Amino acid sequence: MFKVKERIDSAPRFRKEYKGTTNKEFEDYIYSKTNLTYAFKEIKNVLNVFNDNVIDEVISNRDGITLPGSLGRMFIGSCKVKTKVLDYKKSQELGKKVYHQNHDSNGYVAKIFYTLVSTNYKLRNSRMFKFKNAELYGLKTAFNFHRKVAKIYPNQWKMYRVIDPNTMLEKQEKMNFAIMKSAEIKEELLKTYNEFDL
Repeated sequence: MFKVKERIDSAPRFRKEYKGTTNKEFEDYIYSKTNLTYAFKEIKNVLNVFNDNVIDEVISNRDGITLPGSLGRMFIGSCKVKTKVLDYKKSQELGKKVYHQNHDSNGYVAKIFYTLVSTNYKLRNSRMFKFKNAELYGLKTAFNFHRKVAKIYPNQWKMYRVIDPNTMLEKQEKMNFAIMKSAEIKEELLKTYNEFDL
């Protein structure tokens, strides 16, 4: 019979110290750089509303969004599952290994992508900005972002772009950027199109 490994409770645990973004250091920094007279609680509320709006836009747009201030782009992509994830409950019930199949999304899972590819490309071509000297950002998504994506993805998984694991994301982003630009140009031309104008 299949047995799930038991956790050893006597082993020492490493707990990573959690430091939120809106902490005392951030509060001091905001007040030192600006002349705001609002309470920090109100500033946090504004940030939370902005973050919720960003999350909703990323989820509702197939191609994601471009973040303000040349911070990059965020989008949700569909990826084929590489590693099998064990379903512990069913494995215990049936006495053999059973894996999650993702039947709702045809074996695809949602991944939240953050990329600087288009920003990097634009800034390099503008020659106004040397990207190698700029600060680079990483993304650690909030728990509510994961929850919203997990809730919506099984019903709308066909809406999102499929990310090819064998092609570099930079190449895929450039192709997508070109497609979006050509669609915008066609839309502009259709506005002024007159079939009787020869």
